[in-house]
Amino acid sequence: MLYFLLKMEEYTLYINPKMERPRFKDIAHFLWGEGVDLDSDGNSETPDDRNWTELTLINRNDGSERIDIDPVSYDPLILKIVGHKGMVSRVAVFLSEACGCKVSESASEFEI
Repeated sequence: MLYFLLKMEEYTLYINPKMERPRFKDIAHFLWGEGVDLDSDGNSETPDDRNWTELTLINRNDGSERIDIDPVSYDPLILKIVGHKGMVSRVAVFLSEACGCKVSESASEFEI
């Protein structure tokens, strides 16, 4: 039952990045500030990699603060951002400004 309730709180937005993404730690700093104790996973080759397409960030001080970013399509690149609504919205706006892209509630708004 708890899993069902947690899943109900998830929110999803989509972006279509036109440029490199920010470093994953820049997203964590934007969300939680410098020096946050975080757990991360994804496909960055180095901490400074800006070509990642998969990313999970979890605030270790509050395990409910989690964001997941995964590809829906590679050509064109469309990324799905999933988590609590406020965090998803903040990350989507941050990435839209950093990557010069559009934010949508549906991946179908982008040409696949």
